[in-house]
Amino acid sequence: GLVGKEVGLVVCGDFNGEPFDGVIRFVRESVLGAGDGDWALGSVFRWGGTSSRQAAKELRALTPETESVQPRVLELEERQQRLGRMAGSWRVVSEVERGARSPCGVRADGTTPLVVAQAHADKGCTFKTCATVAAYTLRRDAGMSSGVSVHGLSALRWPGADTAEEREREAVTSQVTRGGEASRPGNGNGPEWARGDEGGVEGVTPSDDALAALAAATRELENHRAGLERMRENAAGLEDEIVARAYAASPSPGWLAVPVGSSAMHLRHPLALVSACGYPEFTNYVGGFAGSLDYIWCDSSALASVASMPMPPLESVTAETALPNSEFPSDHLPMVADLRF
Repeated sequence: GLVGKEVGLVVCGDFNGEPFDGVIRFVRESVLGAGDGDWALGSVFRWGGTSSRQAAKELRALTPETESVQPRVLELEERQQRLGRMAGSWRVVSEVERGARSPCGVRADGTTPLVVAQAHADKGCTFKTCATVAAYTLRRDAGMSSGVSVHGLSALRWPGADTAEEREREAVTSQVTRGGEASRPGNGNGPEWARGDEGGVEGVTPSDDALAALAAATRELENHRAGLERMRENAAGLEDEIVARAYAASPSPGWLAVPVGSSAMHLRHPLALVSACGYPEFTNYVGGFAGSLDYIWCDSSALASVASMPMPPLESVTAETALPNSEFPSDHLPMVADLRF
């Protein structure tokens, strides 16, 4: 029997997190403090928070009177949604301008920008699919005058977007090593406002409108990041005393899940978990996202990974645009590993 013997734990599945995300760092490093930035970021995240369909619905409901209402001072959650719209709109306007995306094809005449934008929305356009709606949405969220274009935007970089060089440098400098395995940041997406568009198209001169959009986006991003940082600092300041009391009272202090403040926790577990398949470049590949989300974790105190099945080449995954396809029936790739006691 197993009485008196150490039993190895295996935990596997879709963790919906990349190697740099808090959930994976918690599994791998055994602790996630209340001051971790992912708590603050997660507290303002909402599925559909930057829904283009909801934004199109609100656009169709605008009138000349309500259109001119200036945006008010926002709470963190609302600013997160606005920044998501601004970043998504910026990307579409820039991509159409530089020829990386085809125009929507809708022909609409109107006496005012609002009428033109609403005509596009009535045809199914959203800020994620149409440069006209995207430009209107960006200008309104930026507090600019009404319009359906932002000329020269492709010359400018969205202020929240890392360049390819910065992402590569981050991948080198922020590697985390445990048990001889390297965990790199990956190539996933992060918050909508941290993506945007790299811009910098040669030969394009930014208009005054494009520069005004840049100034507004920069201001919103700075305010949002400052708010997230205040939330993180508040939780970190409360953490030591709360965790010390919980640790002293816990019958099994190796395991802790202690609420700290309004939106954070201190999490701790005693397991030495290692990713048996390492950290592939991606295990999920769909339109708009590619990243490593799936893992086989094994307790390294009792188990060792001796082999793992390599991921298929990118050419196989993209043969029919993305996953799933005729070769891979799921949008997640299978993870297979041989473990030894």
